[in-house]
Amino acid sequence: MAEPDPSDPLETQAGKVQEAQDTDLDAEEGASGGEAEMDFLRSLFSQTLGLGSQKERLLDELTLEGVVRYMQSERCQRVICLVGAGISTSAGIPDFRSPTTGLYANLEKYHLPYPEAIFEIGYFKKHPEPFFALAKELYPGQFKPTICHYFIRLLKEKGLLLRCYTQNIDTLERVAGLEPEDLVEAHGTFYTSHCTSQLCRHEYTLGWMKEKLFSEVTPKCEKCQSVVKPAPLAPRPVPRPSWAQWVLPLCLHVTVSSGSGPVCLRVSTSDIIFFGENLPSRFFSCLQSDFRKVDLLIIMGTSLQVQPFASLIGKAPLSTPRLLINKEKTGQTDPFLGMMMGLGGGMDFDSKKAYRDVAWLGDCDQGCLALADLLGWKKELEDLVRKEHAHIDAQSGSSTPNPTTAASPRTSPPPGKAEAKTTDGEKPQ
Repeated sequence: MAEPDPSDPLETQAGKVQEAQDTDLDAEEGASGGEAEMDFLRSLFSQTLGLGSQKERLLDELTLEGVVRYMQSERCQRVICLVGAGISTSAGIPDFRSPTTGLYANLEKYHLPYPEAIFEIGYFKKHPEPFFALAKELYPGQFKPTICHYFIRLLKEKGLLLRCYTQNIDTLERVAGLEPEDLVEAHGTFYTSHCTSQLCRHEYTLGWMKEKLFSEVTPKCEKCQSVVKPAPLAPRPVPRPSWAQWVLPLCLHVTVSSGSGPVCLRVSTSDIIFFGENLPSRFFSCLQSDFRKVDLLIIMGTSLQVQPFASLIGKAPLSTPRLLINKEKTGQTDPFLGMMMGLGGGMDFDSKKAYRDVAWLGDCDQGCLALADLLGWKKELEDLVRKEHAHIDAQSGSSTPNPTTAASPRTSPPPGKAEAKTTDGEKPQ
């Protein structure tokens, strides 16, 4: 603070003193405000990027056996399953991206501009016929849950299942015995249908939709004659965004114009942009609470290419172990992008810094059998599959086994190690 001039009148000196004090106070407040802003930004980036979080190693070994010992400990109380089309292939439902047998490789008869168009809301509203023809082929009630589905049910019965997040719309999780509160059906479900008109949105039942599909009639709303569709159509895969989009602090809804009309782009902290329809609100509300307290992630039958579902692997605390049961390794990111997603949000199976991720490579059903065997649940799982399939057969009047699941699960022994380097075969969704 500057000293007053002794030659000035007393009132002038007093005024200068007060002015200097006010200036110093403003500077202090400015510095304080700047520090507060910096504290906010530090807190924001710490939360967004996981800076300062503890990366405690909870697995004594990065193998399936290590995961089992952790599951049997008191530390593992809440398990989240993230599943995709690969858990339903043994039921006869094709996955999406296998080179020859996947859904996208067998859509020539629908004369689509590109394979993914059959699941895009804009294309559906103009040309619903291809989707409904496919829906008839894949309609629920024609397939039985797989070993994977019943393994998830066992997790529920053992009191371990916190939630199952599924990309599938085949409803097989429900058929296997999971309740609606156990599920987050991220891409919707055949279970209910709605009019596509935003002014109507009238809901229709599973039976109503089935009657329309199998009578070769395009389902139209009885109130406004708009097309009725089952489930939100799957969001189209989009490239990963620049690092800056991972750290936006706010959840935004932005409406932009596109060829098919207004499209909502949702940008959430650590989520990337997706196009088409919004995911169900339950997806976003559940993940906010579930992933704060999850003790183990089990990821099965998904290529983790569709966002925002794929980003869920990075939502768990940095110490939470993650087990991948899949045809091939997936979910890995380059080191820089992994850091921007949360210091290792991507899967890390092989580096020297790997500490929580385990990959069991092979058929998903066999992976679940291997895990159940090590847990001491194998016979219980096999008995559950046989009992439930017999019940389904009795209700439907048939006894047809799932196409690629043996009548007795016991007859196909699982591989024994999580490190199995199986790389051939189909690529799951």
